[in-house]
Amino acid sequence: MPVNWLGSRSNLDLTREEPVTPCSPGFEEIDSTCNTSSTNRRIFVNIPVDEHFKDRKTSRPYLVYKTNKVRTSKYTIVTFLPKNIFEQFRGIANFYFLSLVILQVFNDFKEVDVSVTAAPILIIVAITAFKDAIEDWKRHESDNSINKSFTYVMGNWNNSNFQAPSESIVHKISSFFKWIQRSMTKGVLFIIVLITGFTKILKQARLSRTGTSKSPVYPNQIYAHDYISQDHLNLVAASLDTLKNPGPPKLDSKPHLTEPWNLNRWENVKVGDFVFLRNNDNIPADMIIVSSSEPDSACYVETKNLDGETNLKIKRGVQALQNIRTPEDCRSIRCHIDSEPPNANLYTYTGTMVLRTGTRTRDSRANRSAIPMSTNNVLLRGCVVRNTHWVIGIVVYTGEDTKIMLNSGATPSKRSKIDRQINPQILLNFAILTGMCLICGLVSGFYSSSFAFEVSPFEGTLLENIEPPLRLGILSFFRCMIIFQNIIPIALYISLDVTKTFQSFMIHLDEDMYDEESGKYVLPQSWNLCDDLGQIEYIFSDKTGTLTSNTMEFRKASINGITYGVMGAEAHSSSNPGQTPTETQESRFAEEAQAMRNGLSKLFDTKYVSSKLAFIDSRIPKHLQDGTLQARKIREFFTLLAICHTVLIEKPDKSNPSRIVYNAQSPDEAALVSAAKDTGFACLRRVDNEVEIDVLGISRKYTILNIIEFNSDRKRMSVLVRRPEGEIILMCKGADSMIYERLSHNNDPAILEATANHLASYANDGLRTLCLAYRLVPEEEYQEWAAKYAVAQAKVDNREAECDAVAELIEHDLTLMGATAIEDKLQEGVPECIATLSKAGIKIWVLTGDKMETAVNIGFSCNLLKRSMTLIVIKSKSIEDSILQIKEALTRFWNPSGSPMDGREYGLIIDGESLKFALDPVCRPILLELGCRCCAVVCCRVSPLQKAMVVQLVRKGLSAMCLAIGDGANDVSMIQEADIGVGISGKEGLQAVMASDYAISQFRFLSRLLLVHGRWAYLRSSKLVLNYFYKNTTWLFILFWHQFFCTFSAGLITDFTYSMFFNTVFTFLPTILIGCFDQDVNDYVALQVPEIYVQGIYQTLYNMRQYWSYVLDAMYQSIVCYFFAFLVFEDKTLHPGGLDSGLESMGTTVAFSSILLVNIYAIVDWSSWTYITIVALLLTIGLWIMYVLIYASQVTSQQYGIISVLFHTPAFYLCVVLSIVVGLFPRVMMKFVQQYFAPTDVDIVRE
Repeated sequence: MPVNWLGSRSNLDLTREEPVTPCSPGFEEIDSTCNTSSTNRRIFVNIPVDEHFKDRKTSRPYLVYKTNKVRTSKYTIVTFLPKNIFEQFRGIANFYFLSLVILQVFNDFKEVDVSVTAAPILIIVAITAFKDAIEDWKRHESDNSINKSFTYVMGNWNNSNFQAPSESIVHKISSFFKWIQRSMTKGVLFIIVLITGFTKILKQARLSRTGTSKSPVYPNQIYAHDYISQDHLNLVAASLDTLKNPGPPKLDSKPHLTEPWNLNRWENVKVGDFVFLRNNDNIPADMIIVSSSEPDSACYVETKNLDGETNLKIKRGVQALQNIRTPEDCRSIRCHIDSEPPNANLYTYTGTMVLRTGTRTRDSRANRSAIPMSTNNVLLRGCVVRNTHWVIGIVVYTGEDTKIMLNSGATPSKRSKIDRQINPQILLNFAILTGMCLICGLVSGFYSSSFAFEVSPFEGTLLENIEPPLRLGILSFFRCMIIFQNIIPIALYISLDVTKTFQSFMIHLDEDMYDEESGKYVLPQSWNLCDDLGQIEYIFSDKTGTLTSNTMEFRKASINGITYGVMGAEAHSSSNPGQTPTETQESRFAEEAQAMRNGLSKLFDTKYVSSKLAFIDSRIPKHLQDGTLQARKIREFFTLLAICHTVLIEKPDKSNPSRIVYNAQSPDEAALVSAAKDTGFACLRRVDNEVEIDVLGISRKYTILNIIEFNSDRKRMSVLVRRPEGEIILMCKGADSMIYERLSHNNDPAILEATANHLASYANDGLRTLCLAYRLVPEEEYQEWAAKYAVAQAKVDNREAECDAVAELIEHDLTLMGATAIEDKLQEGVPECIATLSKAGIKIWVLTGDKMETAVNIGFSCNLLKRSMTLIVIKSKSIEDSILQIKEALTRFWNPSGSPMDGREYGLIIDGESLKFALDPVCRPILLELGCRCCAVVCCRVSPLQKAMVVQLVRKGLSAMCLAIGDGANDVSMIQEADIGVGISGKEGLQAVMASDYAISQFRFLSRLLLVHGRWAYLRSSKLVLNYFYKNTTWLFILFWHQFFCTFSAGLITDFTYSMFFNTVFTFLPTILIGCFDQDVNDYVALQVPEIYVQGIYQTLYNMRQYWSYVLDAMYQSIVCYFFAFLVFEDKTLHPGGLDSGLESMGTTVAFSSILLVNIYAIVDWSSWTYITIVALLLTIGLWIMYVLIYASQVTSQQYGIISVLFHTPAFYLCVVLSIVVGLFPRVMMKFVQQYFAPTDVDIVRE
């Protein structure tokens, strides 16, 4: 297996080694020797850097940290020109044309003035450079706005992690060059300010008059009394004075806490600095929370700028430092922080703070205490402080080392399939060009040697006048390279980029893909891939948030073997899309909801109950009122839901304190806690390690001892709490497979079986399920376990795995409480969209982390699976078992030829465990074969990596065009692996959107994106490229035929300027407008008849067959244009006045015939003519005629005088018209015959 199995497009590089620092010792042993392989960092706070962290020669710290100044721009004022020019001329086409310009500097190769020759390439390079400059200037502005932002740091403080740079010669030279660069930058900025300043001044004046200019207020300094009450300041000052002057306090002494927080720029923040943040401040660097204004040093942050999630997250400071309030307090901290190396994972952090409580002179290990730190203690750059008056933090990562910068890398570079197909055809053209030039060079040398041998009079009689054949052959070769240059279509790249940009812009403006709820249009992020949208054969889709709306509602519960919950009419219709709810069902649901609300009101004050209930069953209040065993089980069940979570509790309405809003990182968790609240078990507040819940109107407080958080490996979450009565309880919720494995043997088998049946029933209804369990933990066992867990949390390396291993020691012998079922509704229009895409010949695979039953039910609901299908289920425990099951399915349901035995359709269902074995290199080919024979595939319980591997399996195994669509961070890998990645801006954040090529708001927009815009883009790009090859080949062979009549001496039949502007002016508009506006059918027909999309899947519009048909057509038309003119003007005087026509007349006639023919040919190739078509043709012909008239009227022009000769010759007009008619006749005739006798699906639809 290759080292990086995900392929070259993946952003995962398993071969990359972490950077190595010169010397970074291990953290466990302070006095250990230097370990150069470690990349961990140690940050010293208010203590000198340990000696073995210094260079012995310079006494400077080994670890050099990045500054907090970020730079996302690509160029500077100094490097822009050389770097941009170098990058542009790395391309073969640009380098080729540059070489031709350089050749024509020499007189032997000079055809026209060098400025005329260089004009096309200079224009193209200038346009590209201008575009790059604008894009990079925007990056500079963005960087400056961030780097110059304000924050507060502790001033007049020595940060021992940094030392002033040494005044070496190298440093002085570097500073000098930086000064030059800064000066040039300021000069350019000054010019730009002069140009745009007046406009900005007017805009600012207007804003100030209207009062709409709002900017945050940043005083130069903030003192402690600005954010802490005076009473608290007195206590702090007294405690500090006691530390400095032991003894009884002086009665007349007054506390003075005068040290401020100083205003500073983000770019000046350093690792180890103390930073002070206020409410609504942006966080300038990744930092450890020291303390905050909230109890338990809690801090609420909004991570929308980082991961797109709008709900607030709760972070907590270091418990031992929660009394730190002022800069003076910060100076009293003596510690070092051992932190993991910088990495891009937003959801993990491992570090340890080692507090040193002894004096500076008497520091020993006995005076040190290690405090583990995790991601819950870290504030990340890019986030915003919310609902927190102030926060103090210590910076651990700055600038490029911060997680947001490590995650800001560009999406893997993708090129469209047509772009990739162009390259070999360009190389083929280059081979043709080289062959033709070789022929001309060889034949020219042969002619020269023959003339010299025969002593031809026109060769001269003196030996020195005769050109050496070798030299003449070489000159002819390079001259032909110059005159045949159009075969390398440099303008094609620009034209293709322009048309794709226009197509992407039109996709963005499509009102039919505008989502009113979110207010978003489709956002193309890779503007060069729109034609790939018309060639998609496989779609790989996530389920939750992609097919479903990710709006979670608690619907059913199984408690002690009894199922509760009534599905409402709306919920019933979402799980059964083919059925509509009746008025009777709606009324019964409303009656049940009212009965439950009335029953609850008899038990307690329902002030916390929501106005709209999601979980409804009137039996709940009845069973609670009975006081039986079931009542106790219900209380325990909902108490667990109210305690076992990490939600953020908010009371947004001060006038209504009973209104509680739960913000959770997962919509599932918020739905569970809200359901508990609406049933009478409201989580009211969480302060320090204490949680208060309202249990049927009675307040109870539980002490949180430990939280074992959920992760993708554990698939469960546990909380250890101490009840008010003193017992310790482990509460656990998670996937049924994980909970059932850890149940005690003392559980009632009947309840286990009933709960399992309920889980299967919920899954069949398309509901997401969880199991709940608990365990009473003896005090001694808990204390022993807590000690082990503290040791595991203190580890810097491999902390998560260690913590998971210790968690296993206590999560056992559980008692099952029941199960929950949450509904995630299908998005609007999903079934119809999938049905349409299936008709278009697109195969859809669903890759989800949900259990098999839930995924299968959603598959039926969204029309992916049909009731008439035979479902093939693969469940294996080994590679051999996987091979056996897959081969059995292949031989049982299909003939050896691959056709189904009974003519039925099949669907493949495979879980993550089986997929792990099936993706083994031995098993991959037959898995791919089975998947391709099935109409639909559902992969359940898959990991993000498995999603990417499945996409790659199909993309590389079949060379098929693949699209991946998802909405969460777990979909990023498959989105980047696919040819086209589509992100849905849903409720799981914007990670998928940021990594995608196209961002949409609803899955249903996918059908229009592919079947309309994708199909149009493929049609347009195909015709654009083929027409470029056609017209360049036509012109090339016209010049080549002339070589037979000029001894292959690289002679020109037409004026050289006609060749120079052939692509960029004379044939530009009709061709490029094909790539912008051409349509074979309108959008309505494209959606109503999706079957015509198969043109893109089978790639019938652009392939080598089409390429050769256009090239052969071009060769035929070049013969017509050249030889018709040749026959007309050969040895004849056609002018009525007897004027000699000459070579110039024939050349201009050939140019007129070919240019008009090429433009009309492009118009004929249009599928639908509009006024744009006619205007483009007339405008282009007008430009050509105007150029000839103006150019030929110049005395210095080689065409001077041609107007009076040629335009008064009737044969000229006859020749042009005949050339066009005869040249177009085969194409038009073939088109007619094909559409009449062998029409395609599109032809039939158009009729």
